[in-house]
Amino acid sequence: MKKILPFDANPPIISYQYHAFGLGILFQHENFIDYFIGDYNNIKYNMDDPLHSLDFCINFPWIYWFNYELFTINFLQYSDKSFISKYSVEDFISTVIYMINLDFYIYSGANEYYLPNRRAYNKNYGRKDCIIYGYDTDSGMLNSIGYDANGIYKEFQISYEDYFNSILSYKEENWYNTICFLKVNPNYNFCLNLSNFKRQISDYLHSTNTNRDIGLGESIAFGIKVYDIIIDNILREPKNIHIGYMRILMEHKNCMYLRIEYLLKKGYLKNYSLLSEYESIVNDFKTIFNLSIKNNVKYSEATPNRIVAHIKIAIDKEKVILSEVLDSLMTVPRSDVKEIWDTIKNT
Repeated sequence: MKKILPFDANPPIISYQYHAFGLGILFQHENFIDYFIGDYNNIKYNMDDPLHSLDFCINFPWIYWFNYELFTINFLQYSDKSFISKYSVEDFISTVIYMINLDFYIYSGANEYYLPNRRAYNKNYGRKDCIIYGYDTDSGMLNSIGYDANGIYKEFQISYEDYFNSILSYKEENWYNTICFLKVNPNYNFCLNLSNFKRQISDYLHSTNTNRDIGLGESIAFGIKVYDIIIDNILREPKNIHIGYMRILMEHKNCMYLRIEYLLKKGYLKNYSLLSEYESIVNDFKTIFNLSIKNNVKYSEATPNRIVAHIKIAIDKEKVILSEVLDSLMTVPRSDVKEIWDTIKNT
C-alpha cells in the first residue's frame, strides 16, 4: 500500500527549506496564488542571525507552520526523549501512516546523520528540518524532499528506521523538538489582499518592517537598505560571496515579476510595459547569481565589482518600476477592491 500527498516540488521560493516546504503544500490549493501575491514582498537582513541573515519578511511573524488560519495543525512534543523512545519503529511509523492517510503532512527537526540525501549521512550529526508527505509499505520507505549533498533541492526517500532515528537522535533544544502534523485549512478563503500587497511594497521601498507589531531590534535592516549590507559584504569578502543569499534575491525578483503579471491579468494594472521593464531586473539578478557562482569557483578581482554594479543598476530601476506600480494601485479606491475581486472571481 502507498500514498503520496500532493506536493509542489518547485514552488517560487526554495532558498530555505522552511519556506519551500510550506509553499510546496500551499501551492497545491488552486487559489493560494491569490493569497501569495499579497505576501513575501519584503526582505530583511538580521545581523544577529548568522544562519539566516537574509530572508523574506512576511505577514506572519516567522514562517507559515504555526499559522492556524492557513493550516489545520496538530503537535507532538518530544523534547523529552524518554517519551519518543518508548515507541518502537513500527509503532511510530504506524502513527505516521495513520496521519498521512488523514491527509496530514509531517514536519520536524531531524539529525542529518540519518537523512540519506545529505552529505552528513552515516558520517556525523547535523541539524536539519524534514518533511514527510508519503509512504510505501511494500518498500518500507517514506517520501520527502530537501537539499541534497550537491545543494540541489529534490525529492528523495527515507527508510522507516532512518526517519525514526533522525528524530530520536535530534539534540537541539528548540521548537524543532516538535513533530508538526498539518494540512491546508479547508475553510480558509485564499484571496488577494490588495492592501497587504501595497503595504509590503511600500515597506520594501521605504526599508520598513512589515511586521510592525513585532519588535525585531535595531540589528535588522529591511527592504532597499538590505542591498547596502549585501554590497558591503561582497566588497569585504570578495572571494566568498554567499550564493544562498544571491538565490534569495533572485527569487524575490522572480516573485515580483509573477505579481506584476498577475495584477495586469486581473486588471489592477494597465501599463503592460511594466512587465517587460521588470523582466530586465529578473535577468539582472540571474546574471548576478551566475556571476557569484563563477566568482566562488574561479575568483577574479573584476567579478565582485561587476556584481556590485549590476545590483546598483537593477535596484535603481526597480525603485522606479515599483513606485509606479504602487502609484497605479493607489488609484483603486479601497471600497472598490472587493467589487473588482468579486467580478474577477465570477468571470
